[in-house]
Amino acid sequence: AVVSTQSGHYGRVIITDLHAMFQLERQKQKEEATEETTQLDDDWTSIHGLLMPHLRPVVNTKKKDDYDIAVKSLIFEAKAKPTDRLKTDEELAKERRELLEKLEAQRLQRMKKGPKKEKSTDCDSALIPLL
Repeated sequence: AVVSTQSGHYGRVIITDLHAMFQLERQKQKEEATEETTQLDDDWTSIHGLLMPHLRPVVNTKKKDDYDIAVKSLIFEAKAKPTDRLKTDEELAKERRELLEKLEAQRLQRMKKGPKKEKSTDCDSALIPLL
């Protein structure tokens, strides 16, 4: 019975030692992988910066003054909206002629009906500025 107790104890010690060795080995591999990954990341960052300089982060050490703040705020300000275009002389003359023809037609209708008892103010409301 003494031999089996010693061999059982000896077996546990061996298993514990093997387990500790495997844990140390895994930890060592993990540290090596982390170091290699860090080194590769650093190498990639330096190579990537050389290949694509426009993607490098811009470090702005300049303090923003009032002018810079005003320019930035103007970027987001609402833009002016287009207005109606100005009419040409021909278009103005055409509108004036059409208005005169309309007023003449109204005047002729009033003449055909005869005198009214009420005073008409149609002419007063459609005064035409002479250009």
